[in-house]
Amino acid sequence: MGNADPRRDLMSYRNARAALKARTRKHGTPCWLCGQPFDWSLHHLDAMAFTADHVTPLARGGHITGPLKPAHRRCNSRRNDGRHETRLPTTRRW
Repeated sequence: MGNADPRRDLMSYRNARAALKARTRKHGTPCWLCGQPFDWSLHHLDAMAFTADHVTPLARGGHITGPLKPAHRRCNSRRNDGRHETRLPTTRRW
């Protein structure tokens, strides 16, 4: 039993993300969610830019250093963590 160092986990995640991005770009791997290719000229905040998606979402027990797959920012956001798939009922009509 050792204490996990969050800084080490974050650095491991960043290294894994960078390696995934390099492999994805080199091999032309598409988004694992929609199957479309990445446009590497896009700004990193663009909806269709590359992101590293956790296979098991962190909110569902995944770990920051868990397995990653390439995804568009929009696809990753839409996948979400499953908690917001249904709308909550409101108390008033607008």
